[in-house]
This record gives sequence, C-alpha cells and structure tokens, in this order.
Amino acid sequence: MRIAQRIDDKFATISIDDIFKEIEISDFNDNYFLVMANLEKFKIVTDDHDFVFSRAITVPILTANQKMLKRA
Repeated sequence: MRIAQRIDDKFATISIDDIFKEIEISDFNDNYFLVMANLEKFKIVTDDHDFVFSRAITVPILTANQKMLKRA
C-alpha cells in the first residue's frame, strides 16, 4: 500500500503499567492504541464509543460516533 507505512510497535519497551492504568473503565486494546498513538504522534480514527472512557486522551480522535461526540 502506498498510503500506509509499517511501524515497529515497540511492545517490548512500552510500560505495561501504562497500558493497565484505569483498566476498570477502559479495555486493554484501547489503552494500547492510545499509548502507541502517543509514542508515534498518531491520530486515532474509531467508532468505538467506549474510547471516551479510556484514560486521559492526549491524541486527536476522529469519529462520527454520536455518543463520543456528545461527551467531547
């Protein structure tokens, strides 16, 4: 694909504690993607409404999900 670029997810160097922060209100995958997005300065595109419950979001999230937009 010309519009995509593979990256190393650096899983071995990511703090597992960061991924499990506030795990009671979010899920592992959401936290993992947020940690990766922070490291790589990515934007997240999602329709996953429970992303709004994830820990402090410091990356741009693009969505058309009305539940997420109401909480923003």
